[in-house]
Amino acid sequence: MNKSEDDKLVEEARKTVLQHSSSKSTLQVTILLSLAVAFFTFIQTISLFEKLNSLFLCLFYSFVFTAFTFITIRAFGRLIYWGQMAGLAERIKIIPEEDLRKELEEKKEKDLVPTYLYRVECSCNRFLKSKSRVHVIFHKLTNERGGSIVSFLIIIFALFVSLFSYEFQIPDATVIGVIVSILTFLAFLVYLKGIKKRNK
Repeated sequence: MNKSEDDKLVEEARKTVLQHSSSKSTLQVTILLSLAVAFFTFIQTISLFEKLNSLFLCLFYSFVFTAFTFITIRAFGRLIYWGQMAGLAERIKIIPEEDLRKELEEKKEKDLVPTYLYRVECSCNRFLKSKSRVHVIFHKLTNERGGSIVSFLIIIFALFVSLFSYEFQIPDATVIGVIVSILTFLAFLVYLKGIKKRNK
């Protein structure tokens, strides 16, 4: 394959990543707008639940606000990520095919092929991980690893339990919420440290 054909294929891969990233960014904006509408709708209906048991209200509000908080943070994180991917796709320096092929062989993934699209995505991702602190933070909090997501959800839920139990004057739940959030946060740090060691 001559250089001009190679350049054309790289440009096509850049355009594909750009279009994909732009559509993902638009999706996250739609999610955030939908969340805003849902949140204000929920606020309008709060008066309907005021006669229920205080403990039930505490847990119910904690669950609802945990869901809103997590989905909002996740959507913001992905919006930032896909926005950065779209910006980098047009101008990032592409990783050589030979380098990626060697890495795949070292990972015992010889059946995978370092296509042009894969090279562009890898180049963008590596740049973000090395240069963008925001990307790393959101990745650790909202990535696909189940342990990270569960830990994050428990921390948020426990903090909301503490907040609402204080509001509804349930002292035992307040103490439990604070203790759970602290213990989960410490476990989360240990979990991340373990991931870091495995990645090395």
